[in-house]
Amino acid sequence: MFNNNKLKTFLARTNNFSTSDINNFLIDLDSNGAPGSNQAHLGFQFHSQNPAAPPSGSGITAKNNIISSGKVVTTD
Repeated sequence: MFNNNKLKTFLARTNNFSTSDINNFLIDLDSNGAPGSNQAHLGFQFHSQNPAAPPSGSGITAKNNIISSGKVVTTD
């Protein structure tokens, strides 16, 4: 899905994506090495899902990998 080495910002906040959807987004971003951003108002935003959809399992690992590479990721 995110096979784009130029993707710096992806805003998918305030939707009703499931935890599974969020996991898939994060895993795709991590696997494809999207550049992302280190600016708090940019980066990859998946927070404020309704109902809340925090990542789990592999999604948490992917989120941590992305953050450890200096990018901003927000989730529920």
